[in-house]
Amino acid sequence: MIGARSDVAAHPEAKFLAPLMPDNPSQIVDAEEILKTISRDRFFRAWNWPLNDRNLDKERPWTYRQLIEWLLRLHASDHGKPEVDWFVEHFPMNLLYTDRILRHFPDAKFINMIRDGRAYASSVIPLSWGPETVIEAAEAWSRYVGLGFAASHFAPGAFLHVRYEDLLAEPDAKMREIAEFLGMDWSPDLLRSRNDHMPEWSYDRSLVGRPLDASRKDAWKHALSARQIEIFESISGDLLNQLGYECANWMPAAPSPWEQLSSRVNSLARKLYHWPQQQHHLWRHGRRSV
Repeated sequence: MIGARSDVAAHPEAKFLAPLMPDNPSQIVDAEEILKTISRDRFFRAWNWPLNDRNLDKERPWTYRQLIEWLLRLHASDHGKPEVDWFVEHFPMNLLYTDRILRHFPDAKFINMIRDGRAYASSVIPLSWGPETVIEAAEAWSRYVGLGFAASHFAPGAFLHVRYEDLLAEPDAKMREIAEFLGMDWSPDLLRSRNDHMPEWSYDRSLVGRPLDASRKDAWKHALSARQIEIFESISGDLLNQLGYECANWMPAAPSPWEQLSSRVNSLARKLYHWPQQQHHLWRHGRRSV
């Protein structure tokens, strides 16, 4: 939604962003070498946006931040946004690198979007990536939510925690809160949704960019079985309660040894089944940028 503004560019996930950062943000980097490394990255290649023959000023001394901003402005311009003031990066695992990111981008802001973990599980389990079972989904959700709060403890001014359900209930009020946190002037564009920069290979593309749909808030109650809900709550129930989500079970039974074994076997089987499909997507769309 933030990316719907004309002065905001929401690029695909830049998984290379944090790992390539030097320790010293003032360090002059080898811009050509970094761009070569980025262009070889299979996830960047799946952006389907070639870097060949770009006019990089090779005589200029580049810091990493300057190079990344040049790269993202170029991408935004090629996608119809020649003048941008904001960039949206939405790779969740950037939470592991918040200290490094804030050293290079001290003006960065993090929006920790929190969703009912059971809704997360019902959405992600059918996909061909991510957690394959409700046990894995509960563990992953707890880890991601915990990372967000742990990181915000050390940089509280850089974080805003927003419950997705609150955004569904009061989109105008919540988007105004987000805009104020970002230091961004209010614009009705913030209530629109777009997926202009979602790469074609994205597996969750079908819902990204659609208008907010409050009817989906409780869809997990029908998508998950009663036992799946119970297992999720046995693993992450305390965290659900702390975040204001009411559990369906008072004393949920933990997964049995058989259920744990079945989860591991099922997860491995699905990963083996989906792996060729994932590699094909990355190869088919990534090769276009070579």
